[in-house]
Amino acid sequence: LEHWSDFKKYHSKIVRIELRHDPNNSTDKISETRTRIRALEQIYREFPIGDNTVIMMSDLDEIPKARFMRTLSHCDHHWDSLVLKCDFYYYSYEYRSVRGAWFGTAVIKARKFLNVSGEMLRHDRGKFTPVNDACYH
Repeated sequence: LEHWSDFKKYHSKIVRIELRHDPNNSTDKISETRTRIRALEQIYREFPIGDNTVIMMSDLDEIPKARFMRTLSHCDHHWDSLVLKCDFYYYSYEYRSVRGAWFGTAVIKARKFLNVSGEMLRHDRGKFTPVNDACYH
C-alpha cells in the first residue's frame, strides 16, 4: 500500500485485492498457503467470471515477462492451464542459476477451476502446459 499511488496511471488495469485476515484468530496466520487460498476465494466471490476470464496466480518474486503478457492479451485462449517457466536468479540478475528453469506462475481459465483452491493450483502446476522463457524468478 505504501507505493500504491506511484502506479496511479495503471490503476484501471490492476485488480487490487486486499486480503482480510482476522488478527484475533490464532489459526488465521498470514502465510503463503493461507494467502493463496484466500486470494482465489476472494476473486471468485467478488469478480464476475466470464468464459474467457484468465487468472494468474504467482508469488511476488515471479515476474511475467512483458512479451508473454502481450501474447496472452492477443491469444484465443485455446488452453485451460499454463505454467510459466521462469529464468531463475539468486537474489540478483547477476546470479542466474545453472540448474534450469523455475516452474512459477500458474495461468488458468477461471471457469475450469471454480472448485480448486489457490494452494492446489500451486501444487498442481506441474501438470499444466509449460510456457518456456516466460518469466523471471
